[in-house]
Amino acid sequence: GPMTAPTFTTLPTLQELRDSHTIYLKALQLLAQDGSKIEDVRETVCWKRLMRLHQAMPGLFLSPETLFLRLTPVKTSTRTRRRT
Repeated sequence: GPMTAPTFTTLPTLQELRDSHTIYLKALQLLAQDGSKIEDVRETVCWKRLMRLHQAMPGLFLSPETLFLRLTPVKTSTRTRRRT
């Protein structure tokens, strides 16, 4: 039937997402290393896919926010100064 035809509106299944997880992670890593703002990265496909995985299986997948902050290279700026 027409349901089998893949369209761009079709959300990938969780299995497909899991298979592509490393790709999304790599994309997120490149964005982080590129110095992208987190607000901009939230609009990306890889962020939304990683978020879906996290929401479905939080025990297995970290949130994209956590991943992004981990992947962002530490710059010597005000961000690194932690308030105690």
